[in-house]
Amino acid sequence: MASPTGGSSRRPTRRAPSLNTGNPHAQFRDPGAGQGLPARGRRGRAGFPADRRRRGAGRAGGRGRHERRQSRAAAPGGADPGLPRLRASRRREAAAAVAGRAVDRAVPAGAAVSAEIALAGALAQRLAAAPAVAAIVGTRVHAAPPRMLTYPCVSVGRIESRPVGEGDLLEHVVTITCASRFGGPEEARAMVAAARLALHDAAPAVEGRVLASLKVRFSDVFAAADDELTLGVLRVRAVSEPA
Repeated sequence: MASPTGGSSRRPTRRAPSLNTGNPHAQFRDPGAGQGLPARGRRGRAGFPADRRRRGAGRAGGRGRHERRQSRAAAPGGADPGLPRLRASRRREAAAAVAGRAVDRAVPAGAAVSAEIALAGALAQRLAAAPAVAAIVGTRVHAAPPRMLTYPCVSVGRIESRPVGEGDLLEHVVTITCASRFGGPEEARAMVAAARLALHDAAPAVEGRVLASLKVRFSDVFAAADDELTLGVLRVRAVSEPA
């Protein structure tokens, strides 16, 4: 249909303003109709790949990276999920460090043995040879508390020493611990009684020293903090002199 002026009746179409103003980033500054940016949850920022945390969500049967890691840890022979994962080289280095510390604790061959180490070894040998003690603990008599204990057991613990009089005469106060998981104090009391009988007024051979006196001065039996472990403690007084 023609207009009164002889032209077309259609209105002229308004063109959208051009976004190309010479700035390469102008298209992201003022988008027109239908030119909105993609949703952030799908592609992240415009022009960048999707969120990396969700990139592996569709792999391995729809499981993400965190789920796959937990499934590998829970598999038979897998690593404990509560412990940090170490490479094989790191694990070997850690094992070597532990072994090195264990070797460093040993007394070098040919070194002079102190009076305390010699006394602890002599008391442990005396307790291990006592039939009443061996009947309860077997061979679990230790001259020093081990890292891993098997119950019941007897361990020679702290040794306090001080000089007495002239010369190299020493007075020692030794703590001996009897540990039991019997479920009551009966086994610990029997261990304490057997240890007291084996040590009181005994004269075990001490390397480089001579025992002038060996007396059990104190003993006690009590429950530990976990309520399953019962401890028996003996205080032994010893006086030694050079051989």
